Amino acid sequence: MAFRNFIETLKSTGGEEDAMFANLAAAQLKRRGKDIPLKEKTGDIVRFSSKARKELEKRGRIVYVDLHGETLTELEEQTGMKIHLYGRKAEEAKTVSAMRGVEVAVNLDHAVLDKTYGEPFTDQLPILKTTNEPIEGVVFTHPQTPADALVIALDVNKQTGVNILPRYTRVGKDGSLIVGVLSPGVSVHVRDDFRPEESGDYVGLLSLAVPKAALGR
Repeated sequence: MAFRNFIETLKSTGGEEDAMFANLAAAQLKRRGKDIPLKEKTGDIVRFSSKARKELEKRGRIVYVDLHGETLTELEEQTGMKIHLYGRKAEEAKTVSAMRGVEVAVNLDHAVLDKTYGEPFTDQLPILKTTNEPIEGVVFTHPQTPADALVIALDVNKQTGVNILPRYTRVGKDGSLIVGVLSPGVSVHVRDDFRPEESGDYVGLLSLAVPKAALGR
């Protein structure tokens, strides 16, 4: 949770001392000029079991990323990157958070599945399903928000130096938003002008492994 959200929580308690502390914290935040990221304790992250991790690593999923509910707005403040938003849905997505308290696993060599490029969204989803054999306690999915995709791509780049989003991935349940053309530390594009039934060689699907226990919380 970001520090700004913490301040709002203090204000909402109705306590006089909480309100005073919230005002002091808000003044310091204004002086600082950008938000302060507050991340969950390690124990708050839902992680893969050791058995699932071994199976994932056999399949090349060797990069793990923790998600803490970041939004595009927060990421822009924290990283100094320019997030280019194109379209109403892209603008609305700026304050939609990534998954919170979840560990995800990425295959570094095939983060965005090669077979999904050039396919409409309705064909990309079955490819995602058939490409990944089941693992107990693991769900294979794709980013549900632009923030999911960006947090994961930035963290992977930080860990390995590899940019997994030089092109685009679809995000969300209907595949109407795409995120990509990432230049880590510089800029990224979020667009809503690529319809789910369309296809293009530059739009694929980022494949994520997520602990089943983390879903539906």
